[in-house]
Amino acid sequence: MRINSLFMACAVATAACTLGSSTSVDQSTDVATVTVSAPSTNIAVHSTTQLTATPKNASGAAIIGLSATWASSNGSVASVDGTGKVTGVAPGNATITATISNVTGSLDVVVH
Repeated sequence: MRINSLFMACAVATAACTLGSSTSVDQSTDVATVTVSAPSTNIAVHSTTQLTATPKNASGAAIIGLSATWASSNGSVASVDGTGKVTGVAPGNATITATISNVTGSLDVVVH
């Protein structure tokens, strides 16, 4: 029941609520790094995986409320849409980048 109350409080709060040791800060903070993560970096042709870009400040706290611009280094191998969903196009390697506030993070994917 306490967990449900915590999630409910997070849903109505104006600031981000996080569990664990990291702290979320609002979008007015300068972005120092962008971390790109995925459930898997190996995908099959015609399969998809959803990437996540997390902007962080100089202290390492996640910044909320910012969106990324996504790009693929090799669109003939892996394409990426505006939400970070990667689709395997053909076997090979590609680097997917996310840019937030002129700071870029990347993740290598292998399509098989």
